[in-house]
Amino acid sequence: MTITATPLKSQPISKLAYPKTFIIGAAKSGTTTICNVLKDHPQIHLPETKEPSFFAWDEQYEQGLEHYAALYEEAEEGQILLDGSTPYSRCTVYPEAARRIFEAVPDAKFVYLMRHPVDRAFSHYCHRWLKEVRKGEPFTETFKEYVQNDPMCIDDSLYKLQIEQYLQYFPKNRFLFLLTEDLGKDKIELAQKICRHFGIDDARENFDSGQANSNVTSEYREILVKNTVRDFPLIKLVKPLLSSSTKEWLYNNVLRKTSFVNKKVSGFKPIPMASETRQELLEFYRETTQWVEELTGRDLPHWYQ
Repeated sequence: MTITATPLKSQPISKLAYPKTFIIGAAKSGTTTICNVLKDHPQIHLPETKEPSFFAWDEQYEQGLEHYAALYEEAEEGQILLDGSTPYSRCTVYPEAARRIFEAVPDAKFVYLMRHPVDRAFSHYCHRWLKEVRKGEPFTETFKEYVQNDPMCIDDSLYKLQIEQYLQYFPKNRFLFLLTEDLGKDKIELAQKICRHFGIDDARENFDSGQANSNVTSEYREILVKNTVRDFPLIKLVKPLLSSSTKEWLYNNVLRKTSFVNKKVSGFKPIPMASETRQELLEFYRETTQWVEELTGRDLPHWYQ
């Protein structure tokens, strides 16, 4: 069956400048790291809004393509516009995203990063707890307990389910499928592959080779601990008397080693996943792992462990 693109009504699409290139997922698979590398490329423009999520979030989409295009007004002539929004690969929550992108951008190209499905799901649980659902509360539920009420963490690792939503509308050659583990080997090489997929210059000198991997959840956890320490009465009393460098030294070399801070740090660390839960998930994701192996032409024995 052939699906014909239907442009959004009352929107002069040809006169609006918005992305035709997308990094759509998966969450907690290194998308922030690769976007940080790509943003240094002179031919790529990313908006200040980290994840526009225009085609996923109804409240954004209903404002129209003019609203979306406004996010990219700072782009320079000749730059490609890139949207790195992981909610686009979350079909159980945002089932209209793939269709909406197709209707607005039928010639779109995509990048999809995939991480070990169990590791990704656990990392997503940590992120959801600290930054979105419980917002800074210490962990009190195990992964298995938490996902009973928030299955998103499980569903987002079902790569076959997520990708097939897009293959209803776009041919497979519009996609570049990458593995998160390759980021640790050479993230610049991964960025070069993306540039070739997007049809732009892939020279290494376009990138800042010093870009570090981004672990947003870990960084946020450290902020939570520091904020807790700052509220301690004695610290609040002496803080105005200290320089920024002195406060940082004091935290790292003195306070960070105290039982008080260690207890706070422990509270913000997730409860380790039970071995039996991991085994259940490995079996649950077996079909997904086999599908990814076939899709990428790579053997992934460690995804079964």
